[in-house]
Amino acid sequence: MNIKKLLPFVITTLLVGIIIILHKVYPSMFFDDNGVLNITRMDLIYEVHTSVASFAKRPLTSFFVKTLSDFSGISIASSFIIVNSIFLWFSGLALYFTSLAFNRSQLKSLVNVCVYFLSFTIVFAFFDPIYTYDEPLQYLMLFLSTYFLLREKFIGFVVSMTFALVARESSVLLLPAMFFFLKEKQSSFSFFSKDNLKRILFFSIPVFMYAVFSIVFISLFNMGEAVTEEMSRRFDPFNENFKNQLYTMESIYSFVLVMGIVLYFYFVKALSGDYNPLEKKIDNAFVLSLFINTLVVFIFTFAREARLFALPLIFIWMFFSTLFENQIKLLFNFQKIKSCLSNWKYSLVLLILFFISYQLTHRGFQSEFYSNDKNLFNEYFFATLMLISFHLVLTIHSFRNESKFINVSDKTAND
Repeated sequence: MNIKKLLPFVITTLLVGIIIILHKVYPSMFFDDNGVLNITRMDLIYEVHTSVASFAKRPLTSFFVKTLSDFSGISIASSFIIVNSIFLWFSGLALYFTSLAFNRSQLKSLVNVCVYFLSFTIVFAFFDPIYTYDEPLQYLMLFLSTYFLLREKFIGFVVSMTFALVARESSVLLLPAMFFFLKEKQSSFSFFSKDNLKRILFFSIPVFMYAVFSIVFISLFNMGEAVTEEMSRRFDPFNENFKNQLYTMESIYSFVLVMGIVLYFYFVKALSGDYNPLEKKIDNAFVLSLFINTLVVFIFTFAREARLFALPLIFIWMFFSTLFENQIKLLFNFQKIKSCLSNWKYSLVLLILFFISYQLTHRGFQSEFYSNDKNLFNEYFFATLMLISFHLVLTIHSFRNESKFINVSDKTAND
């Protein structure tokens, strides 16, 4: 038996298991303060997602939860944990095999899987106020959609994207960004070329199929009036997100927790300007989807539900170790680390940055969720800022040393 082939399955299972255990150790949607399965709360959450129009029109996860519960006789709470654990597991494997298909490296693909599961909105997926419900299935379908699109397997793309839209309609926000993957190979790119018009038609098919599904589903369950009322209140979350300083800071913190480390690595890579054609497509897709999704979240949804910010990361998770290979390698370059830390100036700057990070995450901001001993949000944020600080100091040290080396080489050559 080839152990290497089993690695993605073992690592994915291990990481999903750790996430579920974390949700038992700390209070979550699943378990109460004593680690007891919260059957009453999960029954209520399920009822809300099957009766309130804004949630009920996303029926897939609820269908699987109810079907498993009825078939096996277990509670809705237990069924929900099993169903979403399975979807998380499959999404991790879909991410792995998509990564492997394009970077041909098992190590890089496994790194991408670890980054995915250690992302804020995944590791704390079912904590308050993240409130994950349909996202594991949505991510699974979006990973498959991106894979099929990059491979130009348009039937597979249409099917998986349609399911992604039914799982959560927010998947449509990624479609404009996916157009970057449709560029022709020749240097003169014409958006309205015959080939691209055919591809645009394929993009329209899942949207059309989802529209038909929504109309039929809403009519069948007489939700038309409820959906109309919901649409009339779409701007209410904006007022909630920024109604005072506390809520404004909480909204900003939610965004930074989700995007902070990725945006930092993205900025460092952008300074180098070193992109291959695929990375350039991913870069463009990420930037556009980040802009669209962030606006939608701040204006139309509750920003404290941080998972909503994570949608553009679909384009990053699959290629993280490829996009940021040099940035990752620097963190494991022990020779450069030793050289940096042996210089007292850099060590002092690093300690100051760590101190500022601690003050910011543990004392600088207090709210219902970000000063809570019942979760690890502040600790996660602190670890993120320490990682950024450490990498920043290493980057500056490496850049200055390389500049000195170049200057010395030039001087020697001139002599």
